[in-house]
Amino acid sequence: MAIDLNGWNKTITRIAKHLHTGKLKPSDLDQDLIQRTFTELNKAAAEGYGANYTSYSTENSKTVQQLQQNIYQFSAAKTFQQLQKYNSLLVDENGKERSFSSFKKAVLAVHPKYNTNYLQAEYQTAKASAQMARKWQGFQRNKARFPYLKYKTVGDDHVRDDHQRLQNFTAHIDDRIWDKIYPPNGWRCRCYIVQTNEASNEPSPDTSFIDPEFSLNVGKTGVIFSPEHPYFVFPKKDEDSYKKAFETFKLIAPYGKAKFT
Repeated sequence: MAIDLNGWNKTITRIAKHLHTGKLKPSDLDQDLIQRTFTELNKAAAEGYGANYTSYSTENSKTVQQLQQNIYQFSAAKTFQQLQKYNSLLVDENGKERSFSSFKKAVLAVHPKYNTNYLQAEYQTAKASAQMARKWQGFQRNKARFPYLKYKTVGDDHVRDDHQRLQNFTAHIDDRIWDKIYPPNGWRCRCYIVQTNEASNEPSPDTSFIDPEFSLNVGKTGVIFSPEHPYFVFPKKDEDSYKKAFETFKLIAPYGKAKFT
C-alpha cells in the first residue's frame, strides 16, 4: 500500500507545536491522529472482510463491531506511544532543550517510521486478519459437511521455515489448536486455511515459534491486535486517558441502529 503523508505531515507538525508549547501531553492523546490511524486500518479490514463489512446483519454485526473496536483501541494506544516518543525529543542528546525548529525537524524525521513503515505492516495484518475472521464464519456454517481445517502456506520462497512446517497440518475445526495457529501468525504472514472432510492423525505441531501477539484466533475473538502488543503497555496513571479515547469511538461507530450521545 502507498501512504500519502501530506495530510499526516500537517497533523504531526501541529502536534509538534502543541507538545513544544506544553499545550499537549502524551496522555491527552490526539483525536486527529487516532482517527487517521483508525481510518487506514479500518479500510484495510474492510478490504479483507469484503462487502459485508458495512452490513450490520445479525451474522456480521458482532464480528465487525469487535474488529472495529479493536482497531480503534490499537489506534489510541499507538497514538499514545507515538506522542511519548515525540515528547522525548524535546531535549537533544546533550540534555539541552530543543528550539521548535530543531524539535519539529526531529519529530518529522521519526514519524514516517510509525506512519509509513509500521503502518504498512499493520495495514497488511488488519487486512489478512479480517479476511480470516470472515472465513471463520463460513467454516462454522459448513462444519457439518467439512468438519476439518487444513493449514496452508502460499508456497513461495518467502514463506518462513516455521510456517512451512505447518503446511497441510489438519485438525478438527473444534480442536483448540486453532486458538493458537489460526492465521495470520506474524507480521506480513500470508498463510491461510482451507476446509476439508478429510481427517488426519498428525500429532499437534510445535507452536512455540508463534509470538504471543499472534497466538489467537481472530475468527473467535474479533481481535486483530492483541493486548500483548507493546503499544498496549503504558503507565497506570495514563489508563484513564486511553479509556476515554476509546469511549469516543461510540460517537462515530454505527452499531446497527443504536445512537450514542
